[in-house]
Formats: sequence, C-alpha cells, structure tokens
Amino acid sequence: MRNNRAMFWMSVFVLVFYPLLAALNHRSEQSPKGAELKKEEMFSRQELREKEEAFKRNIKEHPELIGSVTLAFLLILFTGLGLDLYFLGRKLRGLPVWEGPGPPATVGWGVKEVCQLFIFLFFLEALIIFLEMITATFVDMKHWNRDVLLMANSLIRNAGAALLVIVWVKRRFGSPLEAVGLTAKNFWGNVKTGVIGYLAVIPLFFGVLLAMSFVTQLVSYESEPQTVVQIYLKSSSDKHLLFFTLFVALIGPVIEEIFFRGFTYTAFRKRWGPRWAALGSAAVFALLHLNLIAFIPIFILGVFLATLYEKTGSLVPSMTVHMTHNFLMVNAALIFKGIAS
Repeated sequence: MRNNRAMFWMSVFVLVFYPLLAALNHRSEQSPKGAELKKEEMFSRQELREKEEAFKRNIKEHPELIGSVTLAFLLILFTGLGLDLYFLGRKLRGLPVWEGPGPPATVGWGVKEVCQLFIFLFFLEALIIFLEMITATFVDMKHWNRDVLLMANSLIRNAGAALLVIVWVKRRFGSPLEAVGLTAKNFWGNVKTGVIGYLAVIPLFFGVLLAMSFVTQLVSYESEPQTVVQIYLKSSSDKHLLFFTLFVALIGPVIEEIFFRGFTYTAFRKRWGPRWAALGSAAVFALLHLNLIAFIPIFILGVFLATLYEKTGSLVPSMTVHMTHNFLMVNAALIFKGIAS
C-alpha cells in the first residue's frame, strides 16, 4: 500500500513537472537570449553538414587518414560474415548456437513493477532537473559545462533505477541477483560469447545502416545527431571526453542491461513469452533513446541483447556487446571529428 502511494505521488509530480518544464523552455527559447543560448548549445544540422564536407575534403587530400580504419572495418565485417556462416551451419545441423541455462522460468515481478520502475526513472530525472533549477537561482551556473551536467544527471538517474532493481529483487521479491542475470559463473566464457556474438551481428547492422542511409537520402530526410554524438563533436576537453566515454561505453551499458534485459525482459517474458518479450523490451529500449533515425538500429541491438540473455541466462554477454558497441560508436565519432578538424 505504501509503495503504491509513493508511486502515485511520483506519477503526479512527473505529470505536472514535465508540461511546466516544456512551457518554461518554450517561453525561454522565444526570447532573443534564450534562442541564442540554444543555438550555442546545440550542434545543428548545418554544423554537421560542414563537418561532413570538411571530412570528405580531408579524405580526398589525405587518403591515408582513412586507410587503416577501412582495413580494420573490412576485417571485422568479413570476420562477422564468417561467423554468420558458421552459426548457420550449426543451425542447419540442429546444433545450438549458444549454450547456457537461460533466465529463470518465472520471476516474482511483472509488467506492473516495470511500469513502476519507469515511473521512478522519470521521477528521478524530473527531481534532478528541479533541484538543478533551484540551485541555479542561488548559484551562478553560466560557466558550468552543460554537457557534463547532462551526463552526470543521466548517470545519477540510471544508477538510481538500477539500484532500485537490485533492492527490489533482493528484498521485495527475495530472489538472488542471478534472477536478473547478475552472475559471475563462466564469466570469461560469457565475455567471449558477447564478443563473438557482436562480431556476428555487425554485418546485419551494416546492412541496416546502408538501407537507412539510402532511404533517408531518397526522401531527403535529415535528423539531428543524437545528443551523445553532439557532445562528442562539440567537446574539446580531454578530461570531459574521458568522463563521457566512461559513462557511455562502460557504466551506462552495465546499468541499462540490468533494467532493460535483467528486469524488463524477464517481466515481459513471464507475461508474453520470449519472442514478444524480446521485441517489447527492445522497443522500449529504442524509444527511450529519443531518436527517430536511430530507432531501428537500437531496436535490432535490443532484440539481439535479449536473445543473448535468453540463451545464456547471464547479463555478461549482453553487457559485453553493449559496451563494445558503444565503445566503437564513440571511436567512430572521435575519428570523424579528428579527420574533419
């Protein structure tokens, strides 16, 4: 009863706060000062096009800049294709692609608790923003790095949600952490499974990205770069980039796997079975990244991560894939930025 009451008031706070915040932001952006501030903070499409032109120009003038990167990518791509053929052969012979105990057949939590978790997630984000606004009335925050604040806020929000999952699993439901895939059993074997699995799925990602690039050019659609990409393209501080990379490529994937695969997927699986649970948890995972163009690649990644957890019963493979993917995306942004400079 007390938990339901707390969730009710959290929901009220979220439903009141976000519309008010949107109205305040809209009013601020209409003012000349607010419009100028927004222009300074955002990495616009025009700036991205300018970077792309500089990138192409520098590649033409110095083709050696991209040679080693292209060679490494082709090596990874053909390794992935080779693994795909190997796994296909195993499948045709009736052999398992991955072996493991799988997740628990049933868990104590369900869709209701998943909804409560996301209410808490949005509440925590709203509370952090609210406290930041209160602080700004007493402290001059004009010279604070907005990108660092954004990343720190995301870290606190996500860590809070992951901590809530762990507390619920241990205390509310009396289950071991193995129930959400947090186990050290066969740790290095699961890391190996994650690395091999990611290599095998790269050709699919590459094909999807090529198809999406063709379609977006066909319909002349341009989207804003993802927030994380904008941050990397803007930032020039090495210590800030190190903090961003630690969060994006290390801490973030661990936290997200706990509540997307370990908690959300198992709840959906209990209700709808593995197939629909993989699709449903991947859709939520992709939607929360708030980028239309990135939705399909992130959705495919989410389905693959859920499949790994389903086959192995451990979050270590999916965490490994998630970390590797984010680390490669970070490096791609930095390589692009370096060549375009």
